[in-house]
Amino acid sequence: MASWSLGYLVLVGVAFMPKGLFAFDQATYDKMFPLSVKSCALTQVNRLATGKGGSFGHAVVYLRGACLDKQYSYPQLRLCTREEMAHANTSGVGVSVNKVFKNVNWIGIPGHALFFHGNLEKSQALSQQNIDTLAEQIIQMGLFQNIEAKESFAARSASKAEALNDLIDESLDTDFALTWGRDLYCINFPVVAEQLARGIEFLNLLNMQFADPQRLTSTKPQALQKKILRELGVDFKGSDSGLENRWNGIVENCAHTSHNVLAAMGIDRAKKIRPGLFQQPFDLTSPADSWYELVKESSVLDRDGLSARTTALMDLAATCRDPGRLERIQNLRFSFFDPGIVVEFMEFHTFQNTAFGRTRTMPALLPWKMFQLPGLKKEAQEGAGVAVTSIVANRTRALRERIEALAPQFSIRGNDAPPALDVQAWLATQSDDDQRRMANPFLRQHANQCATQVFHHWVDLVRQQSKIDAVRALQQ
Repeated sequence: MASWSLGYLVLVGVAFMPKGLFAFDQATYDKMFPLSVKSCALTQVNRLATGKGGSFGHAVVYLRGACLDKQYSYPQLRLCTREEMAHANTSGVGVSVNKVFKNVNWIGIPGHALFFHGNLEKSQALSQQNIDTLAEQIIQMGLFQNIEAKESFAARSASKAEALNDLIDESLDTDFALTWGRDLYCINFPVVAEQLARGIEFLNLLNMQFADPQRLTSTKPQALQKKILRELGVDFKGSDSGLENRWNGIVENCAHTSHNVLAAMGIDRAKKIRPGLFQQPFDLTSPADSWYELVKESSVLDRDGLSARTTALMDLAATCRDPGRLERIQNLRFSFFDPGIVVEFMEFHTFQNTAFGRTRTMPALLPWKMFQLPGLKKEAQEGAGVAVTSIVANRTRALRERIEALAPQFSIRGNDAPPALDVQAWLATQSDDDQRRMANPFLRQHANQCATQVFHHWVDLVRQQSKIDAVRALQQ
């Protein structure tokens, strides 16, 4: 993501090196949560041969359970088959936006290892020879075969073959092999098939408007309304005349696409594309800002159990007063209480790396959010050597203790009826203002019904995690 346009103050994040981050075991996480989305903020790239990239870094998402739909000549996704889910190199797709793309917004890179690590082990040296070898592999895979570059970039190339090589070289460490020259700060969300399908639909339509406008005109969105899709950046009105991929460092950048995939899945609110002049200062986004907001919202439970914000965020009444949170629970069975929401750090490739230099900065926050940087660092430093299984287990235990405090008769067995919420025990935890409000019979009935629904969602999360743990125990 390049430097921001004039008129907006740019501050680079304070340099620091993450220490003591837990070792994220991707294979174990995939067994526990077969469908998931990983949202990442990347640091500034520093390629020694060509110089540094944009100071705000980059943003990407990885969808486990999504596969490239090869019946189309441009990047489109579909849900993976059972056979594809059995192999790490075919069970997911990384999605990245590049400002030089003309006829698409994003490119899809299959496989976790290729997308994040360029199929390179941490113990292997990284040199120009690796870059050349990987570029040839990418050409053979045909991933960029029908991707057109904007005129300002394409004019540098003397032939079609040279243009393809130049485009792949430009995309290195932005659209694939991300850890070769960057540190990544990620957050993982378990999702259900319906959520993943919504994200896929949004991404497909986003590319369709540039690569296949006639198909977009005849497409009727299945999961998302056109109004929502327009807010997320899909232009139906201008599709019949064709469009060129727009990119703007302020109002339509990589962070908008990566964030709005999550919005399409119901995980967070949308970041509006190209908001009005008076809305712009309040709806800007950058890779680090989007990531930190997700981490902050998700930190209901830290790696050791309940976090300091738990009392406020786990307040049933507060959840019922938030239409967005309540809708996610009702329609998608999703909430930020899920123990499977885990922060992850992927380190820059340090071993004998002669192609890239480390910038030693976090992705920069927007100027008026710089005060949040200490919290951003703290959230990224989850704890030394703690396994992802331990983090999930501790969070599940803490959530179960919360449930047992409000329903002493709670049973972990999934075939039992959901326990009854102890309304008196719950009301005792509310503020004086809330208790006075509950004196109104209508409000009290509504609050009790809603609180019970959210409470049963907690129960479902704990029971579901118990089943996951039981299956893993049998597999070991």
